[in-house]
Amino acid sequence: MENTTNNREEIIERTTNLVRNWEAREVAKWDQKYPEAKPSMRMVVKDRYIAVYRKSWASESISLFVDTLGGKIGKHPSKAGDILKPAGCNAPAPHARGSVFEDDYGLSKLSEYGAAYLR
Repeated sequence: MENTTNNREEIIERTTNLVRNWEAREVAKWDQKYPEAKPSMRMVVKDRYIAVYRKSWASESISLFVDTLGGKIGKHPSKAGDILKPAGCNAPAPHARGSVFEDDYGLSKLSEYGAAYLR
């Protein structure tokens, strides 16, 4: 059986790297146009998911979830480390948009505002 504690800790570490890289990329973009409105990101580790919020100007919204346990979202399978688009502020939509286990931690699967749409 897989050691989920170590896997969860690795997912949190990789998600932290993803958020740092994503924030640096977005700050560099915004710094040129709107230096007073640099975006910032924060993570909230919950029981099953890591929620990542993006703040710019005076508003903050959920940008993505990362699954820390795997299993099912509704009828759809999900793996630990999957990057998921929010369905609302408390739960993700099914269908992974990327994984924190990719070489770039899934950064290439993020747009300016969060997890990319399926194409």
